[in-house]
Amino acid sequence: MKTAEVEVFSEATNDPVVRMQGRAFPGIVIQGDSLKNIYALAEEIRALAAQTEQAELTEVASEL
Repeated sequence: MKTAEVEVFSEATNDPVVRMQGRAFPGIVIQGDSLKNIYALAEEIRALAAQTEQAELTEVASEL
C-alpha cells in the first residue's frame, strides 16, 4: 500500500468526492460495507431478471 495525495471536493460521510492525481474527473469513494450492499442488490436483480422471459433485461442485469 502507498500514501497518495488527492484533491478533496466533499468530505460527506457516505459519499466523499475526490480526484486522484493524473485523473481528469473526480470520483466518489464507496466504503466497503456500502459496496457489499450494492453488490448484493445487483445479484438479487440479476437473479430476479433471470426468472423472466425478457432477454434484454436479463442481459443488462448480468452486466451489473
